[in-house]
Amino acid sequence: MGSLTELRPVPLPTVYGFLRGTLCDSPARHAALRKALSVYCQDRELALTDVFTDDSGDAAGAAFTTLLDALSDSGGYGVVLPSPAHLGPAHQADARRARIVRTGAHILTLRSPAPAAVSSGRPPSHAGAQAPKILSGARDRATEAVPCPLW
Repeated sequence: MGSLTELRPVPLPTVYGFLRGTLCDSPARHAALRKALSVYCQDRELALTDVFTDDSGDAAGAAFTTLLDALSDSGGYGVVLPSPAHLGPAHQADARRARIVRTGAHILTLRSPAPAAVSSGRPPSHAGAQAPKILSGARDRATEAVPCPLW
């Protein structure tokens, strides 16, 4: 009889962190965001292999290009972001999101976009209106709200 699967070492899915340098306005904030990514990945049994920080503001910045290369070379599971804003301004974020998805990787966020930013067809202040559920991360914790002053 073979050994049980639970007793065999199983590699964790490989993920890479990505931070937008303009949102990390101090070394302390940068360190805190890196720590938040690390804790998020540990809680979800993901292997955070590296964290890339884009300081260029360019859609094809060196850090983003290196991230794409790492995803392609390793077959990584995904990219972890503190929030969708770390992909850049709207005109950049859409292009970057598409390029990440083309590698076959998933995009995981510690914090989902604000409900008002998601089009539900109704104004956010509409009585009884509910924003669509946004799944964030490997395991959804939609019912768990953890306030964090880092973002």
